[in-house]
Amino acid sequence: MGLGLFEPVDDYRADRPGSHPELLDWLAYDFMQHGYDLKHTVRLILTSRTYQLKYDPALEDHFDIGKPSVPRYFRSPALRRLTAEELLDSLQVAALQKLNPAERLYKQASSTDLTRALGRPAARNEVSTGRPEDVAVVQSLELLNGQEFHDRVYNAQILKETPTVDRLYWRFSAVRQHPKKSTAGQEFLKNNPAPEGWGDMLWAMSASPGFAYVTESNQCH
Repeated sequence: MGLGLFEPVDDYRADRPGSHPELLDWLAYDFMQHGYDLKHTVRLILTSRTYQLKYDPALEDHFDIGKPSVPRYFRSPALRRLTAEELLDSLQVAALQKLNPAERLYKQASSTDLTRALGRPAARNEVSTGRPEDVAVVQSLELLNGQEFHDRVYNAQILKETPTVDRLYWRFSAVRQHPKKSTAGQEFLKNNPAPEGWGDMLWAMSASPGFAYVTESNQCH
């Protein structure tokens, strides 16, 4: 949700109750009743109606550390940007359709310009209970011109495959493409070769009528 029943999470005190003490007590009791099974509690929260509510900026809660008693209603999740680990792991999934546990970013000790720009601490032993939510120019520069991000995208296995419109559609939308869209995309690639340096995949995504049609219907982002 972006906010917990107790905020800030690293300043838990008995003299500062949570936003919903009864719910916090019930969750603690349920956690105990199920053998202190953390996975049970996580599953309980993730499958709840509250957790699955759609984002609505008009209903989003905000926490002011100077006003801890202001009510919070949890009617909408808070809009947050992806962490460095989430973004780069998602990129690997998009490129390879799988995620190698050994290559996940949170297991790596190395620090790069890209990971630091995305908010990851420079050292693993650096104590950090929160990540910055602000947006800075350095993030845009790394995503647009950074060598690491470029290599992660353009060295992906999908770029080395012989692309087809149907395969690209499956990769980026996870649903079967309508035959009319597939035909339109194939005709476009046949009659409009990709500019030098673009690659068929990027050209198809940016210019193909099939993919343009998908984007307009909000099925592909």
